[in-house]
Amino acid sequence: MFSTGNSTVDQMNNFPIEGNVIPTHWFNIFKLDNGKPDVNAVILLSEIVYWYRPVIVRDEKTGQTIGMKKRFKADFLQRSYNSFSDQFGFTKIQVRDALERLEKAGVITRHFRTILTGNSKSNNVLFIELHPSTLLKLTTLSSFNSIGYEVLNDDPPQLKQDTYGVINGESPQLKVGTNTENTTEITTDIIFSADAAKKPKAEKAISEKPKPDKEKFSFVTALKNLGADPKLITDWLHVRKTKKASNTQTAFDGFVREYKKSGLDLNTVLRICVEQNWKGFDASWNWQGAVASLQTQDSPLPERHIHNPQQQRPLMQLNQRPSSVVAKPMEW
Repeated sequence: MFSTGNSTVDQMNNFPIEGNVIPTHWFNIFKLDNGKPDVNAVILLSEIVYWYRPVIVRDEKTGQTIGMKKRFKADFLQRSYNSFSDQFGFTKIQVRDALERLEKAGVITRHFRTILTGNSKSNNVLFIELHPSTLLKLTTLSSFNSIGYEVLNDDPPQLKQDTYGVINGESPQLKVGTNTENTTEITTDIIFSADAAKKPKAEKAISEKPKPDKEKFSFVTALKNLGADPKLITDWLHVRKTKKASNTQTAFDGFVREYKKSGLDLNTVLRICVEQNWKGFDASWNWQGAVASLQTQDSPLPERHIHNPQQQRPLMQLNQRPSSVVAKPMEW
């Protein structure tokens, strides 16, 4: 018994391997427009080539070749998108798109036929025609390089008189409930030309100028721009954070509107919010008692606490509001 000197290699000599043959340089020929190998198309092409490879018929007594026969019944290979999908685990859309790319490369042609099987009629049955001349140029000619082939697009042979119960040759459009699906124009092409691979991709036209990024709103900066005391800003933002209030532009605009309606100075309002543990402010709230407390602490109350002279009223009157009129604080 012969031996290679490697036990693993020797064991593989008797290993029964059957299946499709994939020339490795097919992965350099059939590529997507992003430059990566079109693996789906290569796998499907190897399956199609397998079915078109003839079966050698040998004489059982002499072992001599006495003939060849094809593996399929019709004039072309009949396969459906579903059969490829079940065999290789692709989706039907992946199968359809890969076959379309192979067809654009000139390797195959798809035929959709209506056939009779007994008393039933099936529409849009897929038949796949292989073009050996184009496949030969792609696979074996010396023009092969790392990018691809310069392929001369020979006109594929015309479909001869249909057999296998064919009623009407090509079916350009598919209907609901047929054996395959209608397709749309694909956007992925196979790169099979060195010149085509070197051409730069067309850049998309820019119809509009990019809009500049909007400046991010800052609650702190907005308060400082109004003249707020930094210490009061820090204390109030701590209160707002504790109460999980959001520091948005909308919240800020609402606060400014209400503090101006109250007629109070901004820093006075901030101090009230901090001491009352308020995350927001509303002019209708019962803040008069807080103002009186501030007057007691800082007596006399500076005039700067009153922003609107028309609202200057004795603090006694402010504190004499009926208890039933006290407004409920609002959430901001």
